[in-house]
Amino acid sequence: ATKWQVDFDFGDLDPRLQKAITETVPSLQENDWLFLDDETRLGAINAAKGKYFEYLVVDRLNAGEQVGDVALATGQTAMVAESMNQPGWDVRILQPDGSVDQYLQLKATESAGYIQETLQRYPDIQVLANEEVAGAYGEHVVLNSAMSEEDLRAEVAGAIETADHSV
Repeated sequence: ATKWQVDFDFGDLDPRLQKAITETVPSLQENDWLFLDDETRLGAINAAKGKYFEYLVVDRLNAGEQVGDVALATGQTAMVAESMNQPGWDVRILQPDGSVDQYLQLKATESAGYIQETLQRYPDIQVLANEEVAGAYGEHVVLNSAMSEEDLRAEVAGAIETADHSV
């Protein structure tokens, strides 16, 4: 059986959200999306939400905005990892000469346990999380993005729901 492609009309959807969805949820463009169970759909929403969070943080930092506890110094730039499977970090902060100033692991989650696991696995990488879970964890401080996980989830779920209904 061959799969067919659907051109979804995302309307006025934020282009970064559209990109996050299409990169992390390729099944949204195939007819089998209609038959995914609730658990698989939730996983798809979470994957797109995490990627969208990365894009939002990098775009805002590069626009000169402060993202919660994080701001770039003059001449610095932020970049999302090229690979979605990059171990340890999601964003790197580059100096004007292209050298890495720091790495950030971004987490858009409700799970404090997930944050703790990340801190234990990558103790030398700073974590930037949504406001619901940001805070102190032993010797580590999780930076607060001042973005709500609830808002991110609602935006991604709404976009996927709209695209799903367009089929």
